[in-house]
Amino acid sequence: MKKSILILLLIINNVCLGQEVSDTIILRKEANYKIYIEENRLSKQYFYQKDFSKFNVIDVLKNKKRHLPSKFIPLYLYKKSYYLSSPSDGYVPRIIIYNDSIYYEDYEIIKLKISSIKKINKKTFKFSEIDDKNNVLIKVVNFKKGIYVFKTIDSNKKISYKLMIDAEKANFFPIVVNTSKFERVKEFDFEKIDFEKLIK
Repeated sequence: MKKSILILLLIINNVCLGQEVSDTIILRKEANYKIYIEENRLSKQYFYQKDFSKFNVIDVLKNKKRHLPSKFIPLYLYKKSYYLSSPSDGYVPRIIIYNDSIYYEDYEIIKLKISSIKKINKKTFKFSEIDDKNNVLIKVVNFKKGIYVFKTIDSNKKISYKLMIDAEKANFFPIVVNTSKFERVKEFDFEKIDFEKLIK
């Protein structure tokens, strides 16, 4: 009897493991790389997304007075759903807002001083940067899921957008992972976002 139960448990376990593997969504697969969707919130990919150690900013607190998070990571659109991204080169352009500065993670950390902060309404915050004379509008898209749009207007009136989320809410979204055995490969093509429509 005990032997039969043990065999049954092994069969169920193998079926579950097989189901877990088969349920992994592969977006692209070549000889030297694979792009897939990571759903396991305990995977190393999620820990890496929320790793802000490169900034070397001690004791970053929530911007309670501004009702804004302090740490942001980028978000992307694919087939009408939002995803985080783990590219083959490991580059994640994070942002920190801390005291009177905005820190942008490029291949090095860029620090820009904030000259003024203004809350325009419940969903819009305006940051004016001293260094580059940029105005950064931060618009709340979905407060519950921590989704924000960063709209930057530079001194030449050129506009750029970034879709970001509160890093503490990264687990709301799956990750598109690009793994390469040897070197950097072509990254996954996400869909273009109509930002003006999104922030209306």
